[in-house]
Amino acid sequence: MKPEEARQQSDYPQAIWSEAASKWEGTSTQEHEQYRDQLEEHVRTSIQAFFSNISSYGFLHSFGVMDLLFFGLAVATAFKIATKDSTTDMQTETNAETQ
Repeated sequence: MKPEEARQQSDYPQAIWSEAASKWEGTSTQEHEQYRDQLEEHVRTSIQAFFSNISSYGFLHSFGVMDLLFFGLAVATAFKIATKDSTTDMQTETNAETQ
């Protein structure tokens, strides 16, 4: 059995279990609560980080070929509109100067 798969007393050698039990029993109730609070905070932080990573991964992978196509069309259209407006402005200025 791998160490990370151990869950109960029978999964550990007796000497290790006895040492861990004596250390736990040698600490106060306040230390037990503090340890549990720290462990709970660690688990919450880990879960939040996990779901944050899953969300960003899912968002990035939700884009497909059609999304890229429409994004490209939007950029091209915006560029064409911007250059048309600037060309119109330049023609207006040129016409005003010549008159």
